[in-house]
Amino acid sequence: MTVDELSAMIDECAGESVLHEAYAADPEQTRATLEKLVDDWNAGKDFDPAVYDLLMGRVVERDGDSAMQTGWLKQQAVSDLQALVIRQWISGLQRGAVVVLYKALADLGNGVCISKKGFRLMPLDIVEMWNSLHPDESPIRIFYP
Repeated sequence: MTVDELSAMIDECAGESVLHEAYAADPEQTRATLEKLVDDWNAGKDFDPAVYDLLMGRVVERDGDSAMQTGWLKQQAVSDLQALVIRQWISGLQRGAVVVLYKALADLGNGVCISKKGFRLMPLDIVEMWNSLHPDESPIRIFYP
């Protein structure tokens, strides 16, 4: 498999906007992400999420190139690219904007989330990601009454 073949598979299952937005957000990281997935595929990695999670991240070789394996590869690629776009979006937010966003969403009650690029983000997820992406800034602290 090549990066171009994986890109075509992503376009087929998720539309070209996923790749377009990922390349617009960070072209080098997008290419590196796709190359890593292609390298893993070509090395025979099993993309079954249950197997991967069960073994706590150890790489397991797949039995063959089944349609299910291909589907799991596409899902992993789309998820990784969406996460890249989300990280880029959150990293560009000012601290004050994240605080306002958190307070506005939290005031709506438990279970509130926003959907961004296919991800459902809870208010605390946004704050935690912002904090991890801005280690040199004062962290946003959440206090529960």
